[in-house]
Amino acid sequence: MTTRVLRIQQQRRPDPSLVGVDFPALAVSAAFMLFTHKHGEDPSADKIYRHHVLMGITGIIAMIAKVLDDTQLVKRKVNSYLWAGLMMGIGLMLFIYTE
Repeated sequence: MTTRVLRIQQQRRPDPSLVGVDFPALAVSAAFMLFTHKHGEDPSADKIYRHHVLMGITGIIAMIAKVLDDTQLVKRKVNSYLWAGLMMGIGLMLFIYTE
């Protein structure tokens, strides 16, 4: 899906008002998918669900910070650092993730 979106984006001239919104939209949809899938009735399912909720919330906040930074709705530089820090946090969560 991501590859298809990138190909479409390369083929057309992007609307300047939407530049920087494509990636966050895909990332937020991926974060929401973490909330909706099931893990069965295994005893570790609760632990997995809690971890996925934490990653999903972090992803949504990171993408909001990214949109605010890219569209410059907020003129502060803190959004760049917040987005980067949250993405590194998600990377760390994935690094230590076990099921």
